[in-house]
Amino acid sequence: MESRKLLAAVLFLWLGSVGAASLNETHNLELRALSIADIPPCGLACLFKTVPPTGCALTDYDCQCQNAELAQTLSACMLSNCTMHDSLSTAKVQQDICNFSDESRQHDNYVYTITCYTIPTIFVLLRMIGRPVALRFAFDDYIVVVVLFLTAVPLGLVLKMAGIGFGQHLWNIQPGQLLENLRFFYVAWTTYTFVLGLTKISLTLFYYEVFPSGGACMDSLTLLGWIVINTMVLVFLTIFNCNPVRVFWDRDIKNAKCLNINAIA
Repeated sequence: MESRKLLAAVLFLWLGSVGAASLNETHNLELRALSIADIPPCGLACLFKTVPPTGCALTDYDCQCQNAELAQTLSACMLSNCTMHDSLSTAKVQQDICNFSDESRQHDNYVYTITCYTIPTIFVLLRMIGRPVALRFAFDDYIVVVVLFLTAVPLGLVLKMAGIGFGQHLWNIQPGQLLENLRFFYVAWTTYTFVLGLTKISLTLFYYEVFPSGGACMDSLTLLGWIVINTMVLVFLTIFNCNPVRVFWDRDIKNAKCLNINAIA
């Protein structure tokens, strides 16, 4: 699961609608062990709907905590019917009752992201240094440089997301952080799709220059045309993945439609 931050601003807006008493209640929840009574009504409704088909009793927490099928059906039910705040509240109760792990991968996100950008940067610099020696600087070289700069956008957003909970379990993030992470992920995913297409175009142009004649030339041009069209379609599907678009990050909007993100990927 994903995403942690934005606590002060979210608490201010939340308190404005719920009242000062809600702050005391939230504080008290942090000081004591959570129980089934702390699950929001929407979460309880989903539990009553999804637990019986698994064969677990409503009072058998051990069975529920170890049931992978229940975890999937409960998540789907809450995604369709509950607010993001209710989902987070339910996840926190589940973590407390089931004693789920508090392990965080935030540090790994920093390490892997920085490493994955540093290594390509070194190779691109070496490539640019070697071009004057080889007396060659072609169009695919310019595209590689553009790709390197554009890649900084999704990777930079991943670092930003890691600072607000990306890499933590759902039950450990704070209210508002999930929405922020999904919004950043939307921009990162869209940019990454475009960058991936440019990378393929650069490689195809390189093959075209290496094999400038014969059937290989036509094959490269055909492949190039297919990649361009494919990239345009994928970028369009990524941008308009949901209707309305903001549903991608704001899961409080119900009765909306989204494409299968895994199928597009």
